Amino acid sequence: MINIIKGALIGLGLVLPGLSGSAFAVVVGLYDRIIEACNGLRRDFRGSVGFLLPIGGGAAAGIFASVGITVFALVHFPFQSYALFVGLVIGGIPGIVKNLAGRRDFRLFALGLIGFCGIVALGVFAPDSDAAIIAIERIGGVGDFAIIALAGLISCSLMLIPGMSGAVMLMLLGQFGTIYAAANNLAGGAIMLVTRQSGGIDMILTSLHIIAAFAIGAIIGLMAAARLVGYFLDKHREKLYALVMGLIFGGIVLLIHMGIAENMVAAFSQSPRAAMAHLLWLAAFVMIGIILTKFISTKEKV
Repeated sequence: MINIIKGALIGLGLVLPGLSGSAFAVVVGLYDRIIEACNGLRRDFRGSVGFLLPIGGGAAAGIFASVGITVFALVHFPFQSYALFVGLVIGGIPGIVKNLAGRRDFRLFALGLIGFCGIVALGVFAPDSDAAIIAIERIGGVGDFAIIALAGLISCSLMLIPGMSGAVMLMLLGQFGTIYAAANNLAGGAIMLVTRQSGGIDMILTSLHIIAAFAIGAIIGLMAAARLVGYFLDKHREKLYALVMGLIFGGIVLLIHMGIAENMVAAFSQSPRAAMAHLLWLAAFVMIGIILTKFISTKEKV
């Protein structure tokens, strides 16, 4: 039962852009054991599945409980939402820095630069970086299936790295709205079915197709990345975190570009009062995000 509750907390970390599901796993004391269980599926399938199943179920519950709120905030309060996400990301930077042990190595800087350029390039070439946009409403063929599965593979494999946000990766891949709307519609369809409203079954099936494609990619990504991430955390920890640092700074730049910069330009062109109001909103929600991340990571020991 306790692992289901811990899994629900990890699910919340997976939903909120800027937060890291793996960081939540660290906070609740499950990160190392999850990596070990993923790597031990061949050696001890029953034991590994028995350990991972309640955590996965709890994570799913946490996701469905909070995804509707996240989508609502992005649609109706995009500027404040993105400011909060930026704060959440910034708040996680000290936890990454401490893993670099204060070293000033050109190779670490180069890795960080590669990470920064890579994530920015990924955002530039993403089909649509607006998190409120539903890029794929239903799977219409193999191409849609492959796009969603690839989004699951990339986002879920990278989120094994502490500090990496799978939700932010979905934003950069242009599939955040697609996946979150599918999860939200699945719950909505179930309610329609229970209350005997028409269209509930079609909504559920459409959502399940998208979620299944994402889940297939996610499982492949997690299994493939678990061993690799475990190796680098053990043997090349500083290099891995240097790369992560670059990814995080690149993610901040893209989040600002995606939901803040355009609103700020419009506010400054409108009036000094509007500009000041936006600056205050920006400062307030960035600070809230930083405080939230600090509060969550107080017990984190990666």
